[in-house]
Amino acid sequence: MIGLKNNKKQLAKLTLLMNGHKRKRQRGVVLTDQGFKKLQAAVSKAEIEQNNCIAYTVEVLSDRIGIDPHTLTKVFRCEARVDKRTLHCCFKAFNLQLESHDYFQPRPQLQSAVRNPLTLLQPENKSKIQNHIDWGKAPDTSVFYGRTAELATLKRWICLDSCRLVGLLGMGGIGKTSLAAKLIEQIQGQFEFVIWRSLSHAPTLLKLLKELIQFFSKQTNTNLPETIEGQISQLIDYLRASRCLLVLDNFEKILRSNETPNQSYNCLARTYHQGYEDYGQLLKRLGEERHRSCLLFTSREKPKEITQIQGKSSPVRVLKLNGLPVPQAQNICYNNCFASKSQTELSQLIEYFGGNPLFLKIVCGTIQNLFNGHIDEFLKQKTLIFGDICTFLDREFKCLSDREQKIMICLAKQREPISFSQLLSQLRPSISAKDLLESLEFLEARSLIEPKAARFSLQPILRDYLTLPRRTSSGILASMGVLRY
Repeated sequence: MIGLKNNKKQLAKLTLLMNGHKRKRQRGVVLTDQGFKKLQAAVSKAEIEQNNCIAYTVEVLSDRIGIDPHTLTKVFRCEARVDKRTLHCCFKAFNLQLESHDYFQPRPQLQSAVRNPLTLLQPENKSKIQNHIDWGKAPDTSVFYGRTAELATLKRWICLDSCRLVGLLGMGGIGKTSLAAKLIEQIQGQFEFVIWRSLSHAPTLLKLLKELIQFFSKQTNTNLPETIEGQISQLIDYLRASRCLLVLDNFEKILRSNETPNQSYNCLARTYHQGYEDYGQLLKRLGEERHRSCLLFTSREKPKEITQIQGKSSPVRVLKLNGLPVPQAQNICYNNCFASKSQTELSQLIEYFGGNPLFLKIVCGTIQNLFNGHIDEFLKQKTLIFGDICTFLDREFKCLSDREQKIMICLAKQREPISFSQLLSQLRPSISAKDLLESLEFLEARSLIEPKAARFSLQPILRDYLTLPRRTSSGILASMGVLRY
């Protein structure tokens, strides 16, 4: 009998201990959705401004905040029952004030659900922001060179400044598409929907809008408005309801270029091919109307709508992409498995091609295959423009108007940089001061000329390309009658 009483007492103590343990665990709190986003935004800002855009590891965050990695992981996974003092430490480490609406105490049934390992494996519980991603034709960026400053700028514009429309402009081969893809890899967690679409095959806006609305509605919207204006309005409704990131690559494919000399047009920004004018309405409305999302586009040329609404403090901004600096471009050469005996030769090669990643990959492949990696032997041949590089430049210049080609050819003949007045005097009377000013701005935006100290010149590769004896079959420049061979 005594033994039975003792057993009952032990059982009662054990029950009391278990109940007390449960009550103790139930005093913990969890971040609300608002609190999580507030903390996540502060961490992202610190990564951009203090850590060269590199994401913090759990270990680094643990040292900064002063809590163990296991507890920190529970905080960011929003698991129940972390001490409120822990959240105070997390917020204080990023100069934030923990407020009552930043956390809550979950009900007991929520506790068991969060602790259940099977529940944690469900997709909807992996993170606070649910990602729906369609990568389309986005390239692989496992091999990527430099662009740290550009990535930091774009992250700041999109994630911190909440820009609605961002343009990435530059010459062909300069790396716009790769930079955009790398950016999306790094910031995709900030968005509920991410979609990449290429305009290389010039899809109509109706087709594009249908794809976008279906994606953002999770394939549930089958009642599309009949008009393009109505479909754009419906798209904006989705961009307001959720945080979305839309990428349109190769936007220049739907822009008109190579106008005739007698045709009036704006050199600073291109118009659209026939049947694609509604894309301008899409850009204008996404840039001007309020929403929570961002459209990022890449292009060799600037659409006219962007010129009208862009600005340093505007939610519409443009980043011009130039060639890679020598230290970053060297990695392209090293990746092609050859080493130069002279860093001077390697730097000369990079500077000659203007740090253009595409040109460097082409020429480095040739040096490796034909000259066993010896840059000096390649440079002795005095033939740096050949094959795919020449074909690429042919296509690039074919997209320019006659006026722009004449200006480029005139600059190619100069041994030294020349002023605006000197250039104008050589081009009159066929080109006026107004036309020259507009054309120079457009050429500079495409990185085809180099303005320095109010003087203008060309990169060495472009100068040599324009003065190189050409096959008459190419026809692009010889047909103008400006160069004589």
